[in-house]
Amino acid sequence: MALKYKSYRGRDVDAQNILSKNTHIRAITNTSKIMNARGDIIDKRGNIIKSAESIAAEYQKTSKTSVKQMSLNELQKEIGITPAEAIKKIKEAKAAELAKREEKTVEETKSNDSISQTKRKIIEED
Repeated sequence: MALKYKSYRGRDVDAQNILSKNTHIRAITNTSKIMNARGDIIDKRGNIIKSAESIAAEYQKTSKTSVKQMSLNELQKEIGITPAEAIKKIKEAKAAELAKREEKTVEETKSNDSISQTKRKIIEED
């Protein structure tokens, strides 16, 4: 995806091209590690010590919030129900919630009707 913009003076600026040309340049960061613009850890001479891809892979292995890849059979064993059963339960819960809302709406309508009838009786008596 090209990141093309127009400058304030009307010139075309290709941000993607600028980014790709400067990935090897040392970046200013708030960490104690020296990094380049890609996210690689580099030494003082600019040699890559650890690539950004290996850093990301290591983080995903150790992170508790990372996505776990598993087959549907493993998922069924872990959760105890199949995905189809889970979807069915969700649909049933949504249908029950919808029925409850409709029932509440009907009750409110009946309540409003009785209030309006009471108001009519009071007006007729006056």
